[in-house]
Amino acid sequence: MKKGIKTMTGLVEFISKTIASYAIKKGLDHLLSEDRESFEKRLSGVIHATIEEFKKENPIPASRDGKFPFYESQVMTNELLMYRFFGGEGYPFDHETIKSELRKNPNILPPTENQLASFFDIFCWSWR
Repeated sequence: MKKGIKTMTGLVEFISKTIASYAIKKGLDHLLSEDRESFEKRLSGVIHATIEEFKKENPIPASRDGKFPFYESQVMTNELLMYRFFGGEGYPFDHETIKSELRKNPNILPPTENQLASFFDIFCWSWR
């Protein structure tokens, strides 16, 4: 397994657990459609599947200057997790806010509007 993939896996799992823990502490565990551990595993799997599917449909060439694709960023992982968990409570998947957050890290290759929409569509479809 590549180092970047291993790091991304750990990041997704950590953030999934953190958000589920936060929800439970705030009394929002009723939002979980399954037990916490199953939810964390499912969410982590969906995010990984989304990334893999997006990479197949929208290959982004490797960068020679150390930059990495937006879908490997913590910003995107956080947004997907927050949307999946709190979307029913009004948490938006706001493209402009996401692009603004991504621009804060010069090492992230920013997505086009179409790439961001496609990534989000794949995520929503994968969750079903």
